[in-house]
Amino acid sequence: MADIEENKSYSVSEDGKTFVKYLGDRDAKEFTVPEGVEILGKKAFKGCRSLASIKLPSTLCRIEDSTFEGCYSLISLYLPFRVKRIGARVFDRCSSLASIFVDEKNRD
Repeated sequence: MADIEENKSYSVSEDGKTFVKYLGDRDAKEFTVPEGVEILGKKAFKGCRSLASIKLPSTLCRIEDSTFEGCYSLISLYLPFRVKRIGARVFDRCSSLASIFVDEKNRD
């Protein structure tokens, strides 16, 4: 993996294409993954119990294993049309997750 750059609320790979880890406020209710991110890394949001809404970028192509595991408050998620791979156990213990919307252009 490339070197990791961090800001106050998340870390990404040096090229900005892989979202490595959410580091923000554990009481935050919503978060927007920055445009340009193509991959949500393994366990990137694991255990973020308060996040009810996570907005994914249109550039997203892949979601790695256990990315949202334990996000108990996550209610719904919209998957952009470029998402072609979703790993294992991505939504384990997401007990409030009621719906996943897939962009109509995503036919895979």
